[in-house]
Amino acid sequence: MGAPLAKRDRRTRNITLIRVFRLIRLLRRRPHWLHELAQELDVTTRTIRRDLALLEEVHVPVWQSEHTGRWHIDRRYLEDVA
Repeated sequence: MGAPLAKRDRRTRNITLIRVFRLIRLLRRRPHWLHELAQELDVTTRTIRRDLALLEEVHVPVWQSEHTGRWHIDRRYLEDVA
């Protein structure tokens, strides 16, 4: 096992985790533009891009529409959790 995380690192990880779950919930309601997500979650669009990249990396079904530019998620994802 690795070294224990410092208290600050755990807090940062928890904040990120909470924000990513909120992001999933927003996307399950309806597609959003990047700036809408950033505004709703009170972060920059750069942070949202990082969070979306994280979701893609762990195979969460998110995508950006080529036609509208809005971000989508398969609404069935985490149906019983979120």
